[in-house]
Order: sequence, then C-alpha cells, then structure tokens
Amino acid sequence: FEFIGDIENLLTPGEWKIINSKYKNDEVLTTNDVIYLWNNGVYIGSHNDRHVILNRNVSLENVEHEMLTSKNKIKSFISHDSLIYAYPNGTSNDFSTQTALICMKTGYKIGFTTIHGYVDKNSNKMLMPRIQLTRIRSLLKTIFYSYFR
Repeated sequence: FEFIGDIENLLTPGEWKIINSKYKNDEVLTTNDVIYLWNNGVYIGSHNDRHVILNRNVSLENVEHEMLTSKNKIKSFISHDSLIYAYPNGTSNDFSTQTALICMKTGYKIGFTTIHGYVDKNSNKMLMPRIQLTRIRSLLKTIFYSYFR
C-alpha cells in the first residue's frame, strides 16, 4: 500500500492519527460514511458481502448469496435498491456467464469488470469494461493534500 504511505506523508502527525483512528479496522467505509455519501449525491453500488472472488471455485448459490447480501445491506443503510454491481477483482478469471446471469437475476442492471475497454452499443450491460486511469494515484494525492491542508 505505497499509496497509504504517500497520504501519511502529506499529513501532519496529528492529522494522520485522526484518519488512522477512524479507519483502524478492515472496514473501508462505515455505515455512516455510506449514508453521508448517499445523502450528498454519490451513487452507492454493490461489490459483494465479503469480497469473495466469483471464480469457478465458488458455488453459484454462494455467488447469489454474496450479491444479495450486499444488495440488502446497502438497502438497509440508504433505503434504496443498488442497481450497479462491480465484480471483485473483475478480471476475466473472476466471473463467468453464469455469474453475470445471477447478477441480473438478483436485480442489478449493470455489472462492471476491471477489463480495460470502451463501452459501445454492443457492450454486455452485465460485463461492462472500464477505462484504466493511470494517473489516479497522482490525482488522489492532490485531492487528499488539498482536503487535509
């Protein structure tokens, strides 16, 4: 996590202590963080309950359980049905045609992979590609620096 070290270097020790204490566990966002983001115009999508990679080693029942549990938790936080799903890891080894069908069956309208590509009228809505942002680290450093200074 070189990026985390970069953030730490941008902050004073006191600022870092506050941030580090708030996110001291493995939970990236707290329930209150999700609610705050939703109430401030950020759409909340789903990414599985326990970040299980949906490869061929996972039963289809487990795939459905992961997707539905995540969807239901989000709905319990923000009283809104999440319609967007992002496959954990999202490479071509991390999902299948069957997982895409389960994604649709569980009520998602769009599923995102991490496969680099552009969207066009022929794109499968349950297996959408993404454009990789090579300068994201620099952008995030700038955002964190401006926010915490």
